[in-house]
Amino acid sequence: MSDLSSSLGRLVGEHDPRTGGTRLTSWVPGPAGHASVPLAGGELLLAVDLAEPTTVSFVEVHDARLLGLEARAALAVVLGPSADEVLAAVGTKPSIVRAVDDLARRRRTDPLAQAVARLAVLRSEVEEEALPDLALFIALVQLALFTEQLPSALGLTPRPEQLRGTAVGLFDPLDLEQLEVRLQTGDPEEGAAALEALLGDSTVDVPSALRRALRGMVDRLRRGDDRGEAGAGGAAAGLRHPSEAALAARPEPQLERPAGAAAAPLSLTDAMVEPPAPPRPPSTEVEVEVRSTRAVVVAAGWQGHDLQVHVRRDHEEGALWLRVFEDATDGPVLLALAPFVAATFDGEEAVAFVDPAVERTPSLLVDVTSDPGDRAGPRSHVARALEHGRRAVRLARVGDERADEAWERCAERWRAAGDERRATLAQRQAQGRGSGRGPVAPLVPFLHEHPPD
Repeated sequence: MSDLSSSLGRLVGEHDPRTGGTRLTSWVPGPAGHASVPLAGGELLLAVDLAEPTTVSFVEVHDARLLGLEARAALAVVLGPSADEVLAAVGTKPSIVRAVDDLARRRRTDPLAQAVARLAVLRSEVEEEALPDLALFIALVQLALFTEQLPSALGLTPRPEQLRGTAVGLFDPLDLEQLEVRLQTGDPEEGAAALEALLGDSTVDVPSALRRALRGMVDRLRRGDDRGEAGAGGAAAGLRHPSEAALAARPEPQLERPAGAAAAPLSLTDAMVEPPAPPRPPSTEVEVEVRSTRAVVVAAGWQGHDLQVHVRRDHEEGALWLRVFEDATDGPVLLALAPFVAATFDGEEAVAFVDPAVERTPSLLVDVTSDPGDRAGPRSHVARALEHGRRAVRLARVGDERADEAWERCAERWRAAGDERRATLAQRQAQGRGSGRGPVAPLVPFLHEHPPD
């Protein structure tokens, strides 16, 4: 049976005898963090490096003392036939339990590694990003297809029928034409395969009118019909009238977004995730986090030892404050606080004086808030570094040249956090050199993603 051992480097194992928890680390996650996939119903967790996802970062065993047959089968797919011996060798202190030769380490382009990588990264997109309903429908049917194509021994959840049932429950038939255009301009063959698998799943209740429309769409995607033919006479032809279809009863999604969120990440586990933070402001000289307000940062920069920030907002929401923090080990330490006042021409501005002895950006954390007493403070440099890294990976996947800039900002944040190793790795990604661990299969865009204009 094929396994992922060629995606592993040296394995360092650690075991907690109190809980039975065991962690096998291959490569420490890089500058974009990791994407993870629960295996064997959650008994195992497989994590891959988000920047180079055919590289396995670590494997966690929830309780090695109670490892069932399903978990052992999944572990064999990851570690190979010597999985039991590897677990038996793990002690209470970090120690090398397995080393893979250089030849095996260079085989990260094998099909199983690529398939697991695509599943892990797409799952991460669904759980971490606020995808609109149409994009989420596309992502879920593709995720179901990926899940179905991987070895059943991995024990992946949610199951394909759960993902597809949720996708159908989210879909608005009025989006049929837009769906077809999206799939035609992306990968028509992959799109047809994902829809065909949905229609072929007898456990998923697809309304008959929608089924006819999607069947026609699959045929056109297979033939390569252009988007003109897929317009009013194409995608919508299988429906008697779009408004009638929109009123048709749809099955309830089997997985739900957080309550009250129109577009929020979808949790693929029992725990619901919080709605995402507001969109990031435009790039400025200083990175500013906007909290508890809808203000948009227009400009931010230094004038001597004064940090000046200019914002605009559509509606008055009470007083706004500018805060400057140092990212200390025990949490952010407030260095400066200044109120926003009406600017000379438009919007509002604040000026905060920062002690000349304090190192400037990017070592400082800056936010705009309506609650100056909020003790949480802005996100740490590490959180921002990971955010920039995730964005860089996403941009690089669709061929957007802004990926290099995102990697540079990621490197700045890792350096500010004192992690020179990840800062260097982010810079290498910006230069197109990768981690240097050997050839890594690049990921192609997912069906829901748009290439740059």
